Amino acid sequence: MTRRARTILSASFALMAMAFWACSEAADAKNGPVKNESVTATAPGGDNPATERPDRVTVYYFHNTRRCPTCLGIQKNIEEAIEQHFQQAIQAGMLSFEALNMEEAANRSLVEQFQLSFGTMVVAAKAEDRIVRWENADKVWQYAHEPSKLQTYIRETVSTHVKMVTE
Repeated sequence: MTRRARTILSASFALMAMAFWACSEAADAKNGPVKNESVTATAPGGDNPATERPDRVTVYYFHNTRRCPTCLGIQKNIEEAIEQHFQQAIQAGMLSFEALNMEEAANRSLVEQFQLSFGTMVVAAKAEDRIVRWENADKVWQYAHEPSKLQTYIRETVSTHVKMVTE
């Protein structure tokens, strides 16, 4: 084997190791002290969601700066599910999507509010500009490698929150 081939092989191995490390970090964070259950909560100091009706929903996908193929795939599936199933809500201004880097200072307050320690999808129902109810839909990781189940999970989770606005 030539020196150049060994260098390319070594570099390829290093890149694969880094990708594996990034994905395993996300999986470790997911399976750490936080249970693998969705968390639904009202915003601190917020009114009772039964009495305060949200007027729109924002679907957030929180990610880190370094992203593995699984992280990118989850985001792609979220965007596709929203685009395919919620066109009317998007056009009416009732639904939006934002991908946010958890490591950026500008997003720190949301990361803290949602009590996030790893990348995930959060669906937030808002009244005016206040979040009145939110759900950490962290099962996106459980279904990350099963696209049809992931799409169904995203659609059902988002639909639940959109119904709060439309009904």
